Amino acid sequence: MQRETGREKQLEQRLTSASGADFDRLFLQQTSTDHESLIRELQKDREDASDNEREALIDKVIPILEQHQELAQILLKRKQA
Repeated sequence: MQRETGREKQLEQRLTSASGADFDRLFLQQTSTDHESLIRELQKDREDASDNEREALIDKVIPILEQHQELAQILLKRKQA
């Protein structure tokens, strides 16, 4: 189990204290950021992967994460409009 960083604790506090539209905006921003970071990490792992099964799994997961990130961006734009 990973330990929370100061940044994660701060985000948790912000999300806990937010409500309604503010919570939605914060959640969607963080979701998009997290997906972007994870996609970059997986792309790097894909380049470094030494077995076909790992490469195939990463190739299946990245498009799903990209779709989730795109949906978060669409929802965030709707919230701001």
